Amino acid sequence: MLWTLLIMLMSWPGILASLGLSIAGIVRQQPRLLLIAALVALPFAWYLHAFWPLFRGFGFFLPLFQLGAALALYRHQRWLAGVCLLPFVSIAGMLAFIVLTQPR
Repeated sequence: MLWTLLIMLMSWPGILASLGLSIAGIVRQQPRLLLIAALVALPFAWYLHAFWPLFRGFGFFLPLFQLGAALALYRHQRWLAGVCLLPFVSIAGMLAFIVLTQPR
């Protein structure tokens, strides 16, 4: 059961859940949701760090950007929270582009 949950969090359900929680946290101005999103993003960050040479050394820092967004939202700086989410959104978008444009 635990392995199934971890596999789901490392793949697209985990990525989409983390993005959804991050966006909901900024829209509702609740830093708690961004903290939960950072926890959900940990397996995906571990996967990027361990298996993609391009992100080796950078993958573990993705949840830290979400924690920075939570801190910015706690200090009522909504624009900074949105800027802190850009690395996670851009890497998830790049990965989606790579997966969707693969030849069959």
